Parts: sequence; structure tokens; C-alpha cells
Amino acid sequence: MSLPIRSTSNIALDNPSKSLLYAKHGFGKTYTARYYAEAYGKGLILSGEAGLKSLQDVEIDYVSFTAWEDASGTDGVAFKDVLKMMKSPDFKAKSYRWIMVDSLTELCDLIFKHYDKVHEKSNGFAVWADYGKAVEGTLRMMRDQNDYHICFTCLAKEEVDANGRTEYWPAIQQSKMAKKVPALFDNVFAGAKIPGKSAGGTPIAQRVIYTDEINGWHGKVRDPNGVVRPMEETSNIVEIIQRIQIGEKK
Repeated sequence: MSLPIRSTSNIALDNPSKSLLYAKHGFGKTYTARYYAEAYGKGLILSGEAGLKSLQDVEIDYVSFTAWEDASGTDGVAFKDVLKMMKSPDFKAKSYRWIMVDSLTELCDLIFKHYDKVHEKSNGFAVWADYGKAVEGTLRMMRDQNDYHICFTCLAKEEVDANGRTEYWPAIQQSKMAKKVPALFDNVFAGAKIPGKSAGGTPIAQRVIYTDEINGWHGKVRDPNGVVRPMEETSNIVEIIQRIQIGEKK
């Protein structure tokens, strides 16, 4: 038996990307779907936050998820049913180019709520064990969708470490999982607002993307050609992804 040996030089940079964008309220995380639509065409938003007003002037398909396993009595669907739907021929026939989950924060809350109810008469270890398996399994399943660009949005939360330093992590249930999640993505974009000035000199809150470990934020990119700066003066993560894919600096 021979090993199926391949060369890393044959890995295509333009394969669909798997990205996480985390930021505080008001950064424009949901608005990012507009950038995906402009760059890649037809896409689908899996919405758990009912906050799509920033996209009212564009036509993008969406599905509302309101539970992890049982959405009866709600006007949405269970996320587990969405995962099953994505494997169907009917879904493939829709020819989506990208899928956004808005947001991971809400999805994790629903997963925790489900298993907290399932194990309500048990100890908390079973809740956290099932929760962790469900979150990691879902992210791996979505990551392995080779036909689509995948983007998860997520709120950011502050955490003060033992040295009094403020760090910013994805805002999901369980601190251990929040620190594990970034490893499951090709790119982790940390969105922040910093003091800036308009063209006329008026003070403004400038949106930036951190793509490295900066100012307590935990960004990363898979950028073999080194075309991305540690801080990008943009809120458009798709523009950054496309530069990585063509291997050219801005």
C-alpha cells in the first residue's frame, strides 16, 4: 500500500475561505454580508439575531434559526435541521457561493440552552461536555464545506488577565471554548473602532480589522505571501480575503 503523498505547493489559495469576524456591537458585522454578495454573488445568511435591517436594500436569501434541536412553536428552524438541509441535493442546486452564520454568539447560546434543559437534573459536567461537542462539531462541519465561502460573525467580550491586561475574545458560552474556536478557522478577523479623523479633520471612530495579536485582540490569517498588514484600515474582510487569494499587496 502506498501513501497518498501530495505537495503543499498544489494547495490553491483561491479555495473557499472559512472566516470568523468578531467585534463589539455597532461595528457592522451583519453588513459584511453585503461585501460577500458583491464579491461572490448568490449567498445565504443563517440568521439567529433578527437584525438584518442593514441589508434591506439588497436581495440576499436568509433562514432564521431559533433553536438548536427543536424550533416548534417559533417562526424559525432548528440549526441542526439547517445542517441536514445543507447536505441535500436541493440545497446544492441553489448554487450558493457563500454562507454567513449571524451569529456564533446566538448559536452557542441556543446550544447551551438546549443541553442545560436536557441535563437539568444532572450535574453541569454533562451540559458542558455536550455543549462543547456540539459547538466544535458544528464549526468543523461548516469549515469542511468546500463549495462555499463560510463566515461566522460573533460579538466580542472583554476579559482581564492575571496581569491586568484587557483581552478581547469571541463572546460565546464557556471561556475555554471561546479560546479554542479561533483555531477552527482559516482567518480570524477582529473588528474594532479606534480614534480617527475625517477628511475634514473631524474626530471619528475609524473601523479597523486586526489580523494578528494586537492590543488584546486575537486575529490571525493564513497568508503565505505576507500581503496582509497586522492592522487593516477597513471593515471589509472580503477585500482582505481576496488579496490573500491573489497574493498581492494593496
